[in-house]
Amino acid sequence: MDEDECVKYIQSYPQLKHILPSMIQGVAKSKNLIVAGQRAEFELRLGSYDTQSKRFTSGVGRNQGDKIVISLDQARWDSTTDWTEQHDYFYNLPDNIGPVRQEVIINSDNFEVTINILQKNRVWLCDCPKVVPFNASRSKTNGNTKLLCIRGCVSSENLLPPDILPPVINPSMVRIKQRKSYVTGAWRFDLTLAWMGLTRTKAEEAQANSPAIFEVELECIDHKYLMAHTDAYVAASALLKLTDLLDQEVFAVTRVRK
Repeated sequence: MDEDECVKYIQSYPQLKHILPSMIQGVAKSKNLIVAGQRAEFELRLGSYDTQSKRFTSGVGRNQGDKIVISLDQARWDSTTDWTEQHDYFYNLPDNIGPVRQEVIINSDNFEVTINILQKNRVWLCDCPKVVPFNASRSKTNGNTKLLCIRGCVSSENLLPPDILPPVINPSMVRIKQRKSYVTGAWRFDLTLAWMGLTRTKAEEAQANSPAIFEVELECIDHKYLMAHTDAYVAASALLKLTDLLDQEVFAVTRVRK
């Protein structure tokens, strides 16, 4: 890591001082995967961090999610998509294959269906909850303190052949998603409304009767961009894009896993 470059970004953007060094490590991990010939995924996502259980939960409250939608809709983008529905089926396969995800993407314009089978292996993650002054009020649920959190995540992702699934198999979980995307340069924001259940019927019941999980993700979608710039530049660019949606609040690292 180029410490001088990291210091330069922190001096210019002090809200990044607690988290930029760790995110730089994440970018380096992504580059290592690309050099090894793998499909690398470097992304940031928003969620909540429970300071008692030390657990991260993906998604933000609906009010905050609506504000983010308005903010993104008002910005200029290279391209955007309409809300598109997608069904994810999760399976645990034998013979040392492990968990896989089948994506069923429905084009709302022509009703064409695209099916992909993916296997994702997480390589690195970093949880960075919001820094809250000692005397500030904090939202509590069941006595647990929860803070807005940025999670950085690096994964390798493999596209598997369609025949890898047996003719008859039950999913371990089903997720219904409605997603809208915004693309600028090498970056894509994904906003997702998600409902889950152990079966498709249960997921549809959740969609009909329960509020959605509102997920916010920012992903680097251009490996050439990732390799062409320094780790600090890519990490700072990602963090600034996301924290701009959050009034440049300050976050700090609490957990890094490799």
